Amino acid sequence: EVKMFRMLLAAALIGICLVFAGAPHAQNLLSAPEGIVFDYEHNRYLVSNWNSGAVVAIDSNGTQSYLRGGLGNCSGMLILDGILYVSCTNTNLIGLDLETGATVFDMALSPSGLHGITVDAAGILYVADWSTNNIYKVDPVAQTSQTLAHQGLSRPLGIEYDAANHRLMVVSFGSNNWIQSVDCLDGTVEYVLNTGFPNLDDI
Repeated sequence: EVKMFRMLLAAALIGICLVFAGAPHAQNLLSAPEGIVFDYEHNRYLVSNWNSGAVVAIDSNGTQSYLRGGLGNCSGMLILDGILYVSCTNTNLIGLDLETGATVFDMALSPSGLHGITVDAAGILYVADWSTNNIYKVDPVAQTSQTLAHQGLSRPLGIEYDAANHRLMVVSFGSNNWIQSVDCLDGTVEYVLNTGFPNLDDI
């Protein structure tokens, strides 16, 4: 039974690898992949790559292609209204046109350290900054930003919007094992759950 389980597990892993690698000789464009989102409009995955500074598209056949390169270190991503928002070069929030990959939004937010991105029901973006322990609140239409959380966070990386409570759920890298919440109106930080795991990256 153990042998059969191992064979089935190996087969499943090979299948997963083939889905993402495509044909046996397909080119692998991924280089330290950080973020991934699914582009429903074009039926593909989009992957940000830390080392190459590129956003790579992976279609339903596993074929990879560049949506955009030359972005520098890029990590968190989010799709909103036909625009792919990417935290790039550790400092800027970049918006890319999903059709062409052209830059349609560019806002400097941090001296260094942007990571996770999420959005609320009103279309307001929230970006985690592990270098300054802040959460930035960005209105992409008005092209304005403000610092939401001023204290209580330590190297926040992962961030997700909790619609039921109009708050952000945040995890951090380092010795902070907690899932924390940040009120979207006044930036109040609270402890929600101790995961027991350090170096949390995403949520």
